[in-house]
Amino acid sequence: MASRWLLSGFVGFFIGFGFPWIRTCRPFMSDDQASTHVVPDEPRLQEKTVPEVGLHYEGLQLYSQPASPDEVWKSLKKLSKDSQIQLKHYPGFLGPYKAYADMSGLEFSLLYLSGLKETDSLLDIGCGALRLGRVVLPYLLPGKYHCIEPNSWLVREALHYEIGEQILWLKQPKFAFNDKFQAPLADSTFNFLIAQSIFSHTGLDMFEGAMKKIKGHMTDASVFLITFVRVGNWPDCTTSEGWLYPGCCVMTDEAIQQVATRHELFAVPLKWRHDRQQWWAWCLYSSKAKCNNLESIIPHVPNV
Repeated sequence: MASRWLLSGFVGFFIGFGFPWIRTCRPFMSDDQASTHVVPDEPRLQEKTVPEVGLHYEGLQLYSQPASPDEVWKSLKKLSKDSQIQLKHYPGFLGPYKAYADMSGLEFSLLYLSGLKETDSLLDIGCGALRLGRVVLPYLLPGKYHCIEPNSWLVREALHYEIGEQILWLKQPKFAFNDKFQAPLADSTFNFLIAQSIFSHTGLDMFEGAMKKIKGHMTDASVFLITFVRVGNWPDCTTSEGWLYPGCCVMTDEAIQQVATRHELFAVPLKWRHDRQQWWAWCLYSSKAKCNNLESIIPHVPNV
């Protein structure tokens, strides 16, 4: 009986004094600090927010509302066996749409095994529908992910249906929408650069022009991961010109090494899995030990 009286007295005290204290107390935050952590009622991304949070995505048109799960499923259902429909849908535009998820995991895994840390900076050349970006963006610290991509609609669709537009606020990636291989920031350098299935679609003239710019973003700490088609019924990259997509071109090991040498870069092939191409690692000659190390530690991953 006495315990009931004690319990009822404690509850009465807590209701009378505890609740008001909880409502007014905000431990660890001043009023100014608390005001900066308020989640906005309207999660729209509007043009006026760009200077406030320092985003860098000029030329990117965004949806006014986040996608719902139902909208995501409806978008995926648009994919069919019709190749023309696939090319108009963000996963299918990049290649076989069924490989979209696998390539996300394979690209990120290769970067991670190559030493990518959350503090590193990454230039994703031809980031497209964020096949890599949707995985690596949450991993990297804000401002560390940079992208070059000529088709802004692919980024728009992937943001909307894969990871949500609000990641632009949280991770502050930088996008450069152009076909000249110009990075978002001209004077930036990167720990890692990646071009998955980009230079398998370019003639030698475009490849050489791109490398003149890309090398300027490399330092002794940089690793450039790049893929090539080495065999197949495609024209030779060294005798082709311009952008060939959706067609490909083939490049022999000797031709790959020659391009690397002309740009004073050291190149080694990697055993990492790719269903249609081969991965290579390129480094400055002054840090060729880094590429040699990757050649020895990156494992062969068989098709499953």
